Amino acid sequence: MYASVSAATEAIGAALSGVTGVRFYRQLGGLVDPPATVLPPPRLRWEAFSPEPTEATFTVGLIVDRTGREVEQLEALLQPVVSALESPDAVVTAADLGSYPAGGVELPAYLITLEVAL
Repeated sequence: MYASVSAATEAIGAALSGVTGVRFYRQLGGLVDPPATVLPPPRLRWEAFSPEPTEATFTVGLIVDRTGREVEQLEALLQPVVSALESPDAVVTAADLGSYPAGGVELPAYLITLEVAL
């Protein structure tokens, strides 16, 4: 269990920064240089009467460029990213094929759902 949202965000960012061959960004939208992961702020949940959030759901973007090999790139990078994200206090629950807005262009992406205990 992470002590706070910021502690969870820091740990996830450090894990994503360590994935070989993939750049890490902590931002909403903007320019990225694929292949890349992006970590926007999480969705938060509170249990009854708790003053602090008790759960966070992060949607991590795994983004590749349009090269004609998008599917192969996404498939090759998904497992290393998922492995980096999973820990005793965080679990990947889904990876949905989608797109990510970067610099006015929609880039191919897996949108990875990560559940975190706080």
